[in-house]
Amino acid sequence: MNYISTDQDNPVISCPENEYSMTTTVSWPTPTATDTLDSMVAISCDETSGDTFSVGETTVTCTATDHARNMDSCEFLVIVGKCLYINSSKKVPCHLLNSQYFRNYSI
Repeated sequence: MNYISTDQDNPVISCPENEYSMTTTVSWPTPTATDTLDSMVAISCDETSGDTFSVGETTVTCTATDHARNMDSCEFLVIVGKCLYINSSKKVPCHLLNSQYFRNYSI
């Protein structure tokens, strides 16, 4: 008797945290993915780390695909601003803060 195994499990992808920058060239850590059967999972994103972004918010979507073409995706934001408040290694766009707490920077 022969058994045929089919992979019906989606891989699991993890995106980096939202990326805040005061410069328009933005880089981020590579997303990671795991799968129950495949040791290697292809990962692609609709934007590339190191690309140039406009001031504002851009949603980056990344997709992991295994050999059986099962997929999972995740999203994170690239936020480029003229102002960024940095405190205790947290980066927050100034428009989210009360104006008395931020420092102004220009791109």
